[in-house]
Amino acid sequence: MVWIHLLLMLLSCQSVVKGQGSNDNQAEAQAAIDEYNRRAELFGNEFMTMLWNFNTNMTKHSSKIYQNVSNRWSAYQFKTARIMSRFDTTNFPDEMKRAVIILKRELGDAAQTNSSKVKRALSDWREKFPFYLTKAVQLAELKATMRTIYSNANVCLAGYDKCLNLDPDLSKLFKNSRNTSLLLEAWKGFRDATGKKLKKYYEEFVSLSNEAYVISGYADTGEGWRSQFEMDNMEAEMDKLYQKLLPFYEKLHAYVRNKLKNIYGAQKFRKSGHIPAHLLGDPLGQSWEHIEKDLVPYDDVVPIDITSELVRQNYTAKMIFRTAEDFFTSLGMEKMTPKFWANSMLVHPKDNRKVNCWPKAFDMYAKAKDDYRIQQCVTPNQYHFQTAHHEMGHIVNAMAYRNLPLVFRNSPLFAVPLPKVVKMYVNLRINLS
Repeated sequence: MVWIHLLLMLLSCQSVVKGQGSNDNQAEAQAAIDEYNRRAELFGNEFMTMLWNFNTNMTKHSSKIYQNVSNRWSAYQFKTARIMSRFDTTNFPDEMKRAVIILKRELGDAAQTNSSKVKRALSDWREKFPFYLTKAVQLAELKATMRTIYSNANVCLAGYDKCLNLDPDLSKLFKNSRNTSLLLEAWKGFRDATGKKLKKYYEEFVSLSNEAYVISGYADTGEGWRSQFEMDNMEAEMDKLYQKLLPFYEKLHAYVRNKLKNIYGAQKFRKSGHIPAHLLGDPLGQSWEHIEKDLVPYDDVVPIDITSELVRQNYTAKMIFRTAEDFFTSLGMEKMTPKFWANSMLVHPKDNRKVNCWPKAFDMYAKAKDDYRIQQCVTPNQYHFQTAHHEMGHIVNAMAYRNLPLVFRNSPLFAVPLPKVVKMYVNLRINLS
């Protein structure tokens, strides 16, 4: 039983901390790093395969399999961090020192070793034999449960013959509708289907995760996450950037608020100056691009939207991604691999099984380094055209670094900026064409 092995391993371990150990043997450290790179690729392939299977066929069975693999991966992370914490890296070469520090840091919430047990009856045959889970296993289950709730969330609205998922259904509704009552109902419905249901799990997750990161030597989960960016003064630097942008943002916010007031009426807006989030053209309220046509300062300026042209030319999801591939190859980057085209989920499956449509790129950590995939339920429109370029940017990034040791391939310093810059460039390219 996977959970028994994880339980026994975690109960037998002591705390892992950020500080230095006493072993300064560089040969032993390098051997430990090499062993991690070898085994982690095997674990990584298994883990990503089970995550892919779950995201593209969201059943209780696929969820349980994914949780089991996730627990095994957490156990291996913990073991690796324990080994790395024994080394004194003071005189290690820079590359070796960096690898040791990363492997200790990436322990994350896998450090949860508190043996205080949480009563938990699992489904299937285990319901007959309730047992007590350690907090580590509880934490893994919480994350899987929250992912399932969010991915399966639907909103049922009067006048629709089916309940609406986040993407593409709600995204399309918020982009096209200006019916404030309908948008508010959809906005509230999605929060009821997600936030209300997630709250109790998330509060427990925060508590358990913070405990785990304290065991790892951090103040809390936030400090652990920020450590990935390798900036000791990250919060101060972000505050400086925020203060520089704030004057411009306040003016932009006031302009947008006034434009929307003219459309919907001042009575829809609070005196506090906030903009009702359900009027921003996005079910998550994180993007204003879909209301651009309502915001242009000049009546004779029409925002460019290539959606109609994509439809006129009968663009399919595959054609959109081929266009993205052409863009990257024009910059001297590699083409997508045959397995990318064979294995990616670019449209919602015709069998209507439950899937996670939220766009995401996958490096499957295949031994041959040739299996990269994207999950996205594409509708031929400008948003999905931009998003396809963004997600393929993640794949291009992973392919460029595929020959580095695994320990150096997952830094957000490399994985995040390229796709963001690419999407910004594609937006500019569309508007200048």
